[in-house]
Amino acid sequence: MYNNEVAGNTIRNNGFAGVTLHDHTPGQDFNGNEVENNWIGTNNVTGDPDFGVFRTTGILIASVADPVHVVIQDNHIEDNHFGIWTKNVPPNSFSDNTFDDVTVKVKQV
Repeated sequence: MYNNEVAGNTIRNNGFAGVTLHDHTPGQDFNGNEVENNWIGTNNVTGDPDFGVFRTTGILIASVADPVHVVIQDNHIEDNHFGIWTKNVPPNSFSDNTFDDVTVKVKQV
């Protein structure tokens, strides 16, 4: 799953994070995805057992082995414990996101 765009959506009340991208096998091409200009409310209400994230989360991008190059920008995220939770995503992937009532804006593992 590569070179996709998630843009201009209102996303809330989902079992998994509002935008969830999982890569479970080394060597998969998970690059070039963009998550931008979305309004994201409370999500991950049932938790994500694959990556052990059981607090509310707006965006979750995770790879088990390979670094993932994505763009996460210009999103408004509110009413979550984690705004953006990532595993194996470079820190320069995020820009100009806004957060309201978010305990941890960006968590990188």
